[in-house]
Amino acid sequence: MYHAITDNQFPYAVYGSQQESGTAAVMSRTDHGEIDARDWFSVGGGESGYIAIDPKDPNIFYVGDTNGSLSRFDKRSGQSQNVTPWPVRGFAGNISTQKYRFPWTAPLVFSSSEPSTLYYGSQYLMKTTDGGLSWQEISPDLTGDTRKDKTAAAGQAAPENAKALGYGVVSSIGPSPLKAGLIWVGSDTGLIHLTRDGGAHWENITPQGLPDWSKVTQIAASHFDEAVAYAAVDRHRMEDYKPYVYRTRDYGKTWALVTDGLTEPEYLSSIREDPARKGLLYAATEMGARLLGGGGGRGGGGGGGTNLSSVYSQLSAALGVSESADRTPPESAYTLFGLATRELSAQTAAWKTQQSRTTDLMKQ
Repeated sequence: MYHAITDNQFPYAVYGSQQESGTAAVMSRTDHGEIDARDWFSVGGGESGYIAIDPKDPNIFYVGDTNGSLSRFDKRSGQSQNVTPWPVRGFAGNISTQKYRFPWTAPLVFSSSEPSTLYYGSQYLMKTTDGGLSWQEISPDLTGDTRKDKTAAAGQAAPENAKALGYGVVSSIGPSPLKAGLIWVGSDTGLIHLTRDGGAHWENITPQGLPDWSKVTQIAASHFDEAVAYAAVDRHRMEDYKPYVYRTRDYGKTWALVTDGLTEPEYLSSIREDPARKGLLYAATEMGARLLGGGGGRGGGGGGGTNLSSVYSQLSAALGVSESADRTPPESAYTLFGLATRELSAQTAAWKTQQSRTTDLMKQ
């Protein structure tokens, strides 16, 4: 599975996209004593995309697919509507010549402070406020493309010149839960940009010395301070398997590494901040789900159940993605790449133990 998300219902459901198998959703609990086949369902879409749930209507889903395809699915009627911003290129053609450059898994996320606004990433940050009927580019190219025209460059692209020739894409979007219009955006070319006014102005806030093709896999905007954000960076495509977690406290003017005991080859796919515990982070790594900021380093393997499994995406049903900090007890769900969706509840002793030993990364 690629990415997971929960809704805000009770009992809630966990949703994800599966390689070769489309989307899947499962209830977190039932009234019949077990979770079985009747509790699984699909929400349209395809195998590789993000899923975004309409904050105003839990029956409406926006589901991505390969190369930028996007659909709006109504669970009540079972109908799916194509809301792709532009016809997708399929598997043919040169990505650098496309009107919109989308990756295999294009980032898709609703604003928690503006519930009608849905963001989508190509080489631009794009948004819709009318359910995908129309889309607006609200940024310049955020990937480092320096071409004056968008024709394909002659010759073979190489890592040294591919960024400037238009082979990069937006890989992560982090809207602030505290301030409307404050949005952090990362690219797979190793750039991070910030807007504080909904896209009218942009700043390049890339950490100093971050090499090209350092994929910014996730940006988590803080729930406690609008100037704070965390960025997970993956460089394994460049044969660098070290973990990179960057933190800024000043809107990206400066960054610090806060890997907190993670070691090679635990490169990261995702990072999330606990909305109720300042300084507690949840990291999805190649070797398992980790807690950062808790009791002396990596904080175990997410309750001991995910070691040596590649965790592609992770969320917290009461601890981050669904923004449902009032749910009791708190629960966490995450996806194991190629394997399954896992869930941990507050009754899991090891998980609770790690939470109780949390220290504050903000003080480091």
